[in-house]
Amino acid sequence: MTVKPDIARLEHLLEWATEEQAKRERGEPSEWNQGVYIVDRTLANGTRRVTDCDTVCCIAGKVALEDGRRIIWAEHGYGSYVRVRGSKVAIDDYAEQELRLTSSQAFVLFHAENNLEALRKIIDAIKRGASDKELQDLHQELLEEMRWDLV
Repeated sequence: MTVKPDIARLEHLLEWATEEQAKRERGEPSEWNQGVYIVDRTLANGTRRVTDCDTVCCIAGKVALEDGRRIIWAEHGYGSYVRVRGSKVAIDDYAEQELRLTSSQAFVLFHAENNLEALRKIIDAIKRGASDKELQDLHQELLEEMRWDLV
């Protein structure tokens, strides 16, 4: 039996990223940064606080935060792992499982260089049941487009 991706949650994450991008465009603080799993600001007293205004994350990190997972923080303020039933699990692996993605779908979706338009196209491809090969080809095209946009 093939497990289907959690389309409703993917759409929710896309909506969140869209709202956060709009904040950035208005010059407001944004929680979304596809280039990091989770980053926090260390407060003066050395404690860590995970709140809407003190954290930025990619969509994989957002899954972990929404699920209330305990983040394993590194000294530099980056979180790449969560605690699951006492075990240390990579955030991307956790989100892949929770979103019911294949490893190829997760790799393409969680890629650090994805912009909002890339996320839209990737999620649309997952929704329509694109094969791993189709997703990889789409992602390669999107990466090339994004690199040309930078030139």
